[in-house]
Amino acid sequence: HASIASKESWDDVLFQLESDNARLRDDRREKRRLVKSVRRELADAKEQIRSLQENETEMRRSLERLVASEEQLRRDKRELQLALSAKQQRVSLQEHRIRGVDGANARFLSGLEDLHELTP
Repeated sequence: HASIASKESWDDVLFQLESDNARLRDDRREKRRLVKSVRRELADAKEQIRSLQENETEMRRSLERLVASEEQLRRDKRELQLALSAKQQRVSLQEHRIRGVDGANARFLSGLEDLHELTP
């Protein structure tokens, strides 16, 4: 009886060990699969980060070009405003001179008329 019970208990232990071993192999396979999956996801995430960094760099360059263009437009606007102001001053001066010449012409014509009236 003792040897049969002992054999059955060894069979039970052996069965349990084989079951545990099979479970451990399955667990190990699952862990390897998970590790591969995580590595793929990590590689994908690294690629996405690299792509985002490239996009960010390109956007930063574009923004720098826009800022530089805006600054150039401001300088151009100031130059145009100065040029326009100078031209407006010249126009105002010329208008003043024209009014002076018109006044002198009017006085001259008036003097001619007076002279013409005095002459028989």
